[in-house]
Amino acid sequence: MITIKRILCPTDFSELSKNALAQAAALARWYEAEITLLYVAPAAITAAEVAYVPSPWLSPEMREKLCGDLRTLAAPAREQGLRVRIDLCDGNPATEILDTARTGAFDLIVMGTHGRHGLESWVLGSVTEAVLRASPCPVLTVAPRSRLAATARFETILCPVDFSPTSERTAHEAALLAAETQAQLVLFHVIERVGGPPGPVPPGFDRKAYRTDAEDSARRRLRRLPTVGAEDSVEHAVSWGWPDREILRAARERSAGLIVMGAHGGPMDSTLFGSTAHKVVRRASCPVLVLPARAHVLAETTPEPVGVGSEE
Repeated sequence: MITIKRILCPTDFSELSKNALAQAAALARWYEAEITLLYVAPAAITAAEVAYVPSPWLSPEMREKLCGDLRTLAAPAREQGLRVRIDLCDGNPATEILDTARTGAFDLIVMGTHGRHGLESWVLGSVTEAVLRASPCPVLTVAPRSRLAATARFETILCPVDFSPTSERTAHEAALLAAETQAQLVLFHVIERVGGPPGPVPPGFDRKAYRTDAEDSARRRLRRLPTVGAEDSVEHAVSWGWPDREILRAARERSAGLIVMGAHGGPMDSTLFGSTAHKVVRRASCPVLVLPARAHVLAETTPEPVGVGSEE
């Protein structure tokens, strides 16, 4: 069972962050959750955008104006009977969002993937990346080209996995979401080696047979992933190529309403948590639910280990 009781929705008053609030409202209706709408007034930023000092312009009058703007932004959701709190602080946006998420015991953060410079907004792209690195809970991102779901009943959920240790947890969460929202679940793996086997090609090498064997092996590993509750609506799909391109293509072709991805811990090979996730989050045609490696999960239960990391 998925549990979402408290949703944190940072905003910079941009159209994209308003879309993120609309997506948060759809989830709040489904799970009867409370939304906290947070605005972080950015501190003065150095030329390198790495050092922050207190905002001298955030006077009591400006604070009251911003609170009024937050109440106006929250009004449509409140008119739908949703519980929406407003919160205002100043400082480093990413730091304040993460601190709020930790101290408020939030189940989910919902936010956009980029914003604007200026006193009335912060650079939402870099802020989102920082939040994704260290979030204590899952993060739902909304990209500029994302189609929003009017409700949480997604028709199709795409769950890309790479058979890393986090894949079982990611598939488990995606399966429970699919079961609860009556969605079709697509477990998806991209084989990156398009050409042939590693090393010199042996005499008589059959490229077609090699590809068939690799795809069959990947599907066997996909079938071992936990899908409790969604067994009757699971598709196991395998593709070849660049992972980010294939994930984005699969989401478009299947009109996916949601992508569920795990995020690896450890060293990062991009400004996010990996080049694949970085590109998917920024360019997805639908919202992306990211499960950071060290974050708590939405499900009340954890899957039993099934060992999908290698063939038996």
